[in-house]
Parts: sequence; C-alpha cells; structure tokens
Amino acid sequence: YGIADAAAFAAIGLLLWGPQPERRRRRAAWWRLAGTVAIAVPAASYLASVVSWWLLPHPAIWLYGLTAAWTALIGAVALAGPWRRAPLAPLGLVAAVTAAVIAVDVATGSRLQMGTPFGLSAIGVVGGRFYGIGNNAVVIYAAAGIFAAAWLGMMVLRQGGRRTVGAAPADGTGRPGTGQPGTNQPGTNQPGRATRRLALLTAGTVALVLVVVSGWPGFGAKVGGTFAMVPGFLIVLMGLAGVRITARRAIAAMLAGVALVVAFALVNYIVPATGHSDIGGFAGQVLHGGAASTLSRKIDSNVGSLTVGYYALIVPPVVVLAGLILLRPSWFAVRTLPRAWTARPLLRVTLAAIWLVAVLSWVAEDSGVTVVASALPFALPLAIAACAAAACLDPERPVAAAERSVRQAILDLPP
Repeated sequence: YGIADAAAFAAIGLLLWGPQPERRRRRAAWWRLAGTVAIAVPAASYLASVVSWWLLPHPAIWLYGLTAAWTALIGAVALAGPWRRAPLAPLGLVAAVTAAVIAVDVATGSRLQMGTPFGLSAIGVVGGRFYGIGNNAVVIYAAAGIFAAAWLGMMVLRQGGRRTVGAAPADGTGRPGTGQPGTNQPGTNQPGRATRRLALLTAGTVALVLVVVSGWPGFGAKVGGTFAMVPGFLIVLMGLAGVRITARRAIAAMLAGVALVVAFALVNYIVPATGHSDIGGFAGQVLHGGAASTLSRKIDSNVGSLTVGYYALIVPPVVVLAGLILLRPSWFAVRTLPRAWTARPLLRVTLAAIWLVAVLSWVAEDSGVTVVASALPFALPLAIAACAAAACLDPERPVAAAERSVRQAILDLPP
C-alpha cells in the first residue's frame, strides 16, 4: 500500500514536472485524484467485510477484490459528485466516510475490522484486541476525523463569507479584515460571530462524537489514541475560532486529553455497568497497585517496535522530516505549502494537528512506531493532495494570484 502510494505520486510528479501554471494545475489535479483513491483504501477494506469473505473459497482474493471495488466506488463518488470543483471536497468527503465507517463499526461491535489489514487480528504473539479500535486504525481514524472536521468548518466559514453582501470571500482562518471583528461587513474577510459559532459547532460535534466513540469503554476503549486525538481536535477548533495557537495552549490541549482519558477510566472503574475494559482495569491498577508492571510491559513493547522490521527504521526520519517541512517549508524549497496556506490558512493548522496526533500516538500506544507506520500511507497522500489542490485548484484564487503573494506568505509564516 505504501509503496503503491509512493510510486503513484512520484510518477505523477515526474511526468508533469515543471513550474508552468498549466503543469501545476494538471499535476495538482492528478495528485488529488491519486490522493482521493489512496485514502479510500482503509474504509474500503472495512466495508469489504459487509460480505462474509472469510467463508468463501480463496478468502484473501475476496478480501482484496472487495477492497478494490469499494475503493473505486468511494473514489468515484468523491471525485464525480457536484462538489468536485471545490479543491478539498473529494478528500474531505473520503476522510468523513473513513471516520464514520470506523466510528459506526466500533459502536456496533467492531465486526467490520476483524481480520482486515487495518483492523483487528485474532491471532498473534499475544492476544490482540477483539473489539474497539485497533492500533493499525487509530491514527487513520484520528487523521480522517480531524481533516473532516476542519473541512466542514472551513466550508461553513467560506459559505458565510459568500453570503455577506459586498464582502470578500471568507478565507476560513479568522484573520482580521478591515471591518470590526466578528462582523460580516462589506470589505472584510472576517466571518461573523454567527458564522464562526456555526463552524465551531459543526467541527466540535464531529470531534465530540469521534472522541467519545474512541474512549468510551463499551466502544473504542482506546487509551493512548484518545489521549492523542483530543489535542488534535482542540487545535483545529482553536484555528476555526481564530485563536492564536501558542505553546502554552498546545500543552493545555494535551493535558485535556489526559484528563478525558482519566475521566473515562474512572467512570469505567466506578460504574460496572459500563463493562469491563483495559481502560478501567488500568485505573484499578493505579489505585490498588500493579500499574508499574503494566507500564513497564507497554514501554518495552513500544521501544521494541523499532526492531520489528525494516520499515520501522524508515518511519522516524519521515515523521521528523514531515514536521520540519510543516514548520519551515522554505528550508526545503517547498513552495506549494505557502501557496496552499495562503489559499486555505487553516490547512496548516489541520496538518500540524494530524502530525501531533501521530507523534503522541507513537509515544502513548504500546505498538509504538508501527502505529504511525500503518497511518503514513493514509496521512501523507492526504497531506500532499490537499496542499496541491488548495494551492493550484482553488477557483477563487488562480495560480497567478497565488504566485504574487507567495513571497509575502513565506515572510508572514509564524515560527
């Protein structure tokens, strides 16, 4: 899956190489197509289990064949629908479908995940999960949910800006315009308070549902993943609210993740009706002893994940490089990112939130680096396709206009 992603994006980049505006548009269009298909694969692999492929002759052929069919269907709907002209819409739609499929499956017993490449495994060196969200899916679930929430919030802000008489289109960032803050006045790109509240309500609802499904003992019962995704969602909500994201606020967001996991654990431990799960069992160990051995085992497993295969050694450099590119794209002469952030400034916050969730999941989950390895073939195509589409396919911001402002965009990027 990862090799296929890399080959497809590299081939498109080489065949359509060049700085000419038309080549950029074509390259971005093909990258968006490839990204949309690539990120549809995990959801398609779960939906393949709608058919009992494990009972059929040659079950592996049925599993991968049904996955390919569902991938083609999801990709076709996302790319051919009436929303196809919006740069981020196909990617946002597939991300929303992915998060929804996993959430519904987790809330109904995780039957679709069992035995799938990104799901739960009933066999292994140790007994794996038999319900909830597996380690192979947790970052995919979080990344899809964060991107979907941000996309929906951006749509609300942009639609609110278009409805303003005489106003420039809202950019979805909350940057101050020339009018009064929080008002939709002619000549300002500042979304009104009502529009911003609606955007926050929309994205917040998505975040709340996905986090509860992940952390609730009877559903996902996911400790590390829930702790990791809460800061990601909070950072996106701060971006939609126009709040400057500082180190102090980012730390507060991570502490909120810890607090929520503790709350879920205590509820599960105190209220037996919520069912037995690891999250409540660990709370009991902390209160009555025995937590040290569990933590030691999980730390050993996390560190040992760096030696499970050759791909485990590739992941850390890729994660560090991705973080540096997001932080300082000018160091790597990546001009697409400043263009994309000029057109969709909230996209930078969204990708940073996904990167943070991946790093925190790496630290918090006992599967360690393999948690991130499973998500990279989903997250990287999503990021590349989204940035290329925002930079070159925005009908409201032609490439020429983006070119004129790219230098200023680079200068304006905060550290």
